[in-house]
Amino acid sequence: MVSWLRLYYFQPLCLLKLWWFTTLLLLNIYHNAILRDAVVTVTSPLLKVSIPSPPETYNDSTLPIFPPIIEPLDGSEVDLCSNFPPQWLERVQVVLKTGIGQSGKNEAHLASVTSCIRNLIVFSDCPERRGGLDIIDILADLPAPYFEHPDFSAYHIQQDASLAGEKVESSPDGWKLDRFKFLPMINAVYEMRPNASWYVFLEADVYIFWDNLFRLLDQFNSQENHYFGSATPGSHGRWFAYGGAGIVLSQGLMNSLVGDGTKLSEKYQEWTLLDCCGDAVLGYVILDKTGVKLEDLYPMFSGDYPEDLGVSEQRWCNPLISLHRLSPDSLKSLWQWEQTRRAQQV
Repeated sequence: MVSWLRLYYFQPLCLLKLWWFTTLLLLNIYHNAILRDAVVTVTSPLLKVSIPSPPETYNDSTLPIFPPIIEPLDGSEVDLCSNFPPQWLERVQVVLKTGIGQSGKNEAHLASVTSCIRNLIVFSDCPERRGGLDIIDILADLPAPYFEHPDFSAYHIQQDASLAGEKVESSPDGWKLDRFKFLPMINAVYEMRPNASWYVFLEADVYIFWDNLFRLLDQFNSQENHYFGSATPGSHGRWFAYGGAGIVLSQGLMNSLVGDGTKLSEKYQEWTLLDCCGDAVLGYVILDKTGVKLEDLYPMFSGDYPEDLGVSEQRWCNPLISLHRLSPDSLKSLWQWEQTRRAQQV
């Protein structure tokens, strides 16, 4: 009788131990990075399971954030901003980085891509008022050594003309000032909007598909460190987000970067003065100060010429978020088409 009872209780106990051992084995295999790309089959007297490798693509779908535009019944002009979700402007701070020499692009951008961004911040190399916006001279408060750099000659010419009450003309060397704007604009926008969830940095010839961008950002936690863009190779094996494709930083990363009051233009002055490209320096600074690496989202963030986009396997199932090097007419035409297309979807 005792032997029978021992056998009666022993068999379930053995089965339980065997099940537990098999479960642990499966979990260990599943989490083993060496076997991530394999299809593993484990066989036991109790269980037979195939564990597929992680998918290379994700098929999760999202719903449009922008509702279709409803055309007025009286035939009046359609308000292309009527469907822009205002709650997203509370979460996302958009920054347009430009220069006095890009007046045509600035005018087109403010009339199209950024026309619905009510809290838009514009940084430039000369103060002016355009389209009801006060454009901020982001170079004015840089440390003295910057103004002694040869590439600042265009800035001095612009300032002299402004002080004399003359019209500030663009300079052929004005583009050389661009690289000095990246670091001070990080500090400035954080001081102005420290509670934004996301910071989106654009240039005057960049087109953004806002619905796609907002849907992307909605999948991530802004309190974590995120640095999004189109990867470009830099020095010493480092990568940075190409400014011409748009750059996105999370609130978590901005806190890590300048939340302690660090003035990036002072701490990394030598890097900025020696390097040719401000977007590269920004990437190096992010890596140096926070250890955060770029999350490459090319081809969604695209710095290519529009005519070079083409159709390929790499692009086929990727939503397009940004386009670069658009002319003023192309900016306005694409904006008009995208917005009125939604009106036709009602």
